[in-house]
Amino acid sequence: GVELADDLSGPITEQKLCIYPSQEWEGTKSMWARSNEGMTVFKSNNTYYMMYSGNHWRDPNYGIGYATSDRPVGGLWTKYEGNPILEKDLERGISGPGHNSIIRSPDEKELFIVYHTHILKDGEVRGGRTINIDRLMIKKDGTLEVVGPTKTPQPFPSGATKK
Repeated sequence: GVELADDLSGPITEQKLCIYPSQEWEGTKSMWARSNEGMTVFKSNNTYYMMYSGNHWRDPNYGIGYATSDRPVGGLWTKYEGNPILEKDLERGISGPGHNSIIRSPDEKELFIVYHTHILKDGEVRGGRTINIDRLMIKKDGTLEVVGPTKTPQPFPSGATKK
């Protein structure tokens, strides 16, 4: 991570390591790429949440985890011990959830996680991906919970007006 100038024209500090593959689900012993990638950060109640993809994108164990910190750059990021929060469920046709973004409902009362999963044919990854969207909850203890993974349409956000 690096702090940017107020006008976003460039970095104003040196780069600092935030996280690296350290949990077994992230493929720490894999001969494929070992990485934490596709980070997205949001803030809630003075806590920064960094959501990321772990493992190799072609591996069915590719998933989504998160870490928290009290500041976006320069602080200690602590990975959630219950990672991944999104992982494969081959019985339901879910393989390799990853590369997510977080969006808020129009009334800002709900969070949604948008991510991809593998397209499976005969139970095998065929290289394609599809988009998924699920509700993301911040529990009272500050941990994150995804209502999913799903492959079904989600109810329209509460407080939103259909156009």
